[in-house]
Amino acid sequence: MSASPHLNPNASTIAEDEADYELAEPRAGAMIQSLRAFGYDLATALADLIDNSIAASAKNVWLEFFWSGANSFISVTDDGRGMADGELLDAMRPGSKSPLEKRNPKDLGRFGLGLKTASFSQARRLTVGSKREGTFSVRCWDLDYVTKCGEWRLLKLGSDTFEQHAQEQLAKLRTGTVVFWESMDRITPAGTVTSSAKQQDQFYQKADLVKAHLAMVFHRFLDPAENVARTPLKLWINRQQIDAWDPFMTNEKATQLLTEEDVPLLGNRLMVKPYVLPHHSKITKENHKRAAGPKGWNAQQGFYVYRNRRLLVAGSWLGLGFQQEEHYHLARILLDIPNHMDADWELDVKKSRAWPPLAIKDQLKSLAGATRSRASAVYRHRGARIPTVNVDREEDPIMRSTPFEDPASSELQDLLKKTYECLLNAGVRPKYAIFRLLNMEPFSRFPAMVTALDTLGAAP
Repeated sequence: MSASPHLNPNASTIAEDEADYELAEPRAGAMIQSLRAFGYDLATALADLIDNSIAASAKNVWLEFFWSGANSFISVTDDGRGMADGELLDAMRPGSKSPLEKRNPKDLGRFGLGLKTASFSQARRLTVGSKREGTFSVRCWDLDYVTKCGEWRLLKLGSDTFEQHAQEQLAKLRTGTVVFWESMDRITPAGTVTSSAKQQDQFYQKADLVKAHLAMVFHRFLDPAENVARTPLKLWINRQQIDAWDPFMTNEKATQLLTEEDVPLLGNRLMVKPYVLPHHSKITKENHKRAAGPKGWNAQQGFYVYRNRRLLVAGSWLGLGFQQEEHYHLARILLDIPNHMDADWELDVKKSRAWPPLAIKDQLKSLAGATRSRASAVYRHRGARIPTVNVDREEDPIMRSTPFEDPASSELQDLLKKTYECLLNAGVRPKYAIFRLLNMEPFSRFPAMVTALDTLGAAP
């Protein structure tokens, strides 16, 4: 007797005989509760919602935190293209997109889960209203209702509070969408009292933390300097505009951009920009405090991994064997990856973790070592531009604590030669390496010695 098609690993057809299969649909109540357990915090959940707004070509996104004790709500409104009735139904369907589908290169989503899992992680009722071509569509997931009825019943209306808020928000827009959270048991659990000043303060403190997180995650969308050829995104939280937080301090003269790299990977070119931030003596106290970021100076060092300009990882050495230590806290490295390489980078649903493929770990480790060496030199030398260009895998910065005055010094000549060799090993052409050395302290004070490098035999 031949095996049934669905038992044959080489079968190319789908079993169609009802005797060969049975349906094993997930229990609605149990499954929808499980979707709450993806590990979001409030800030990462709201960032996922803003991804959808950006994908809908929104120019403005308004977040509102409204305090009313256990009846508090949070809303996200955008002026994007909106959704017709059928599109909204599909957007509210868990797993609305397969991660295997070919994506628009500018798409920020992947699993078709973000809207639902992010919202369920914080609230028991998610309502979305969308306006397009004069029509207003509404869909609502109520976790308590689904658990009670035991079916995936997506409601076609929201609460009175939602209806009033959505109509007010969308009345001024030609198209747009409102995402509305109620019954926020992870934020304002049952027993939260409207009159409690302490609980109210805690609620709005969470809004401040969200503001800092969004300023970081979407800084490349918010910064006018990053959007010369397009209109920058504007984010608002309780009617206050969110300014971009640039982790690389590119507006500071003392910030050092090391050699920009194009790292080849599986037929793609990944852009890597290593930065060394200024010593605190080179910037104002206010700018130094702001540059510490949401997590503080030490925790913000390392790689900043972006996907379509959206920040995924904010400060991590990506398992390359380095620790986050005080004397390396000025090292921050920008790394861009395309969205079709999500699986290669093990991107998770929350878009908050990414791991580099084995094929480029050694190259990233070399770049990280060189950046850390330069950052350590700046940290120890109070902001001087030290010629630390070591790109070997060893993390042994070439540093000296005293200036070199004698061009005949064997110590200076040895340092110059080693620095030149490091540049060549990094792929820098000899003429460009000499140009860089002529503009690098302390070598810039001894141009004759630098230009004589051709005779040292260091160049290939």
